[in-house]
Amino acid sequence: FVLWCLAGVYAGHHSILVPPSELEASPSLWLQAVSQYKVRDSFMSYTVLEQCTKELANNMANLKLKGLDLGSIRTCLVVAEERPKTSLINTFSTLASELGLPSECISTTFGCRANIGVCCRGASHAPPTTTNIDLGLRRANC
Repeated sequence: FVLWCLAGVYAGHHSILVPPSELEASPSLWLQAVSQYKVRDSFMSYTVLEQCTKELANNMANLKLKGLDLGSIRTCLVVAEERPKTSLINTFSTLASELGLPSECISTTFGCRANIGVCCRGASHAPPTTTNIDLGLRRANC
């Protein structure tokens, strides 16, 4: 927990810490905080992901009326101590895309020992591109 808190300070970011008890009482709190403060990089557990997925599934119309916008997020790391829950991540991604969440921003990191520098995508992270290679030219130049 301390690593994730200090990561924001180390990187020079503002950090918003939400107590687990408040998240349990109001599952939409994470969604509201991300939208209100235009959060770019976020860490969440599977528990928070499950709660947000249920909130999105049950209250999408209300959240849209409130003007919730998740388009500012560029990295959303799901911190796990187990295998990735791909169906949960895909469901959350599909639902949250209706509020502007880019699907490519969600990734999973394993435990507190993971190097978050590897997991976080910087502003210079280039989107994937297609490269065409002419095998005839490659053989001629080798």
